[in-house]
Amino acid sequence: MVVKAVILDFGGTLASGEMDWQDFHLGVLGILRGQGYTVELKKLKKAIGAALNRLKRIRAQGKDTTIEDVYGHALGKLGLPPDEEILEMIHDLFKELYVSTFYPCTEEVLEELAGR
Repeated sequence: MVVKAVILDFGGTLASGEMDWQDFHLGVLGILRGQGYTVELKKLKKAIGAALNRLKRIRAQGKDTTIEDVYGHALGKLGLPPDEEILEMIHDLFKELYVSTFYPCTEEVLEELAGR
């Protein structure tokens, strides 16, 4: 059998990742303030925490969702609309601050798959 495509889930499969949550919270706060919203950091952290807990419950059911849905939920907890532009900025910030570290076997696994 010829392998035509391989889909990889890097989150814990071939790489581990971590986020500097303080920088992320402050970055989101800056985004919201830049859009004219006044939000307290403590309330923002609570809203993001609630959204991430919701994500855990969704994943525990074998389902998933988008980052826009997760942070749209957080915005809703703050009484803010899930504005597409704001969600895109939050997503960009997440990608900027999330650091992935590949496991030592990653290159070997990818080379093996490429040879099939």
